[in-house]
Amino acid sequence: MREVPLLPHLVTLLAEHRCQWPDGELLFQNGAGKVPTASNYGPVWTRLRQSQWPDPHPLSKTTVYDLRHSAATLLLRSGVPLAEVARRLGHSVDVLMRVYAGVVTDERERANELVEVELSRLAL
Repeated sequence: MREVPLLPHLVTLLAEHRCQWPDGELLFQNGAGKVPTASNYGPVWTRLRQSQWPDPHPLSKTTVYDLRHSAATLLLRSGVPLAEVARRLGHSVDVLMRVYAGVVTDERERANELVEVELSRLAL
């Protein structure tokens, strides 16, 4: 099990979900009341995706893994520290950087601006 921090509005949505299913020990469970597996997610995601974004919508072929990549990219572009992004994804920072280095390297201009601000502050 791994702790994953959630935004307050997502905690509210999960609490509402939990109220609908008060007897279950698991927050999310498959039809048999057990922990969902990858084989459970695929068909459910495919049906949901098709109902929300039918062809030729750009998201009509999106996979669950694509969502994970999007979340990682959003965290990195939002300025969440690398160690925290890695922790949330269950990666080491090394693995995170191998997979998402491109997201971080195009932040050079922003990084330079931050350094310039700090250098000018120190020169005062």
